[in-house]
Amino acid sequence: MPNFVFWHVLNTKFRILCLYDAVLIILECFDW
Repeated sequence: MPNFVFWHVLNTKFRILCLYDAVLIILECFDW
């Protein structure tokens, strides 16, 4: 069970990081 929680947290962290990267890319595009 703790293993499942660990993977869930890891997945959420990766999702937030991907979202953050996407926002940065969009902001860079608007910076032109």
